[in-house]
Amino acid sequence: RGPATDATDPGGGLGDAGAVCAVIAPAGLTTHRLPVEVSLAPGPSRGQTLVDRRLRVGESELHDGMREQALVDVALDVDVARYVDLYLGTVERTEA
Repeated sequence: RGPATDATDPGGGLGDAGAVCAVIAPAGLTTHRLPVEVSLAPGPSRGQTLVDRRLRVGESELHDGMREQALVDVALDVDVARYVDLYLGTVERTEA
């Protein structure tokens, strides 16, 4: 499926609520520990989180040397039905 803003995706996304679901029920995620950095250079990618999924070093490492990158557990798959049920079950509760 495309991003939540894609006209072919009728469902949208959970956004921040999805992040809360991931904290409450982490078993709903498939994660991999990958090198991650945040782009601080001026331009359109400034502030974006960059995840390097290459199996070998890239051009920048070959020419500029290795940069230190934090290893982070990155979610690559989600149990959508589980998180939708968790979210809706929480917001539709009627008891006080």
